Amino acid sequence: AEAGDDAELLREIAHSYAVLARVQGGPGANHLGDHDGAARSIDRALALNERARELRPGDDLLARQRIGLLWQRSSALRGLGDLRGAEEVAQRAQRAVEELDPADGSLEV
Repeated sequence: AEAGDDAELLREIAHSYAVLARVQGGPGANHLGDHDGAARSIDRALALNERARELRPGDDLLARQRIGLLWQRSSALRGLGDLRGAEEVAQRAQRAVEELDPADGSLEV
């Protein structure tokens, strides 16, 4: 709440939630096995990212962050055994990748 309309701070907090989600529930074997907690953390990160994108529409860094968060959300859903949900989120991530400009030269694209 204190981040207010600071899009950069919202992006950083979203990143922190994504790191927390990796510790909680993966991917890989080195995590706490808390897939529910990971899914909640990623949902918070996605909400913060969405708010930041509202404040800075067209920001490529925020768009790429969203894609990473969507892939991480898909992974969290797989960890919970929700394969259908994981596939749907992965498809959303793929569509978001296809919306990026491949000529921008970034490693992510």
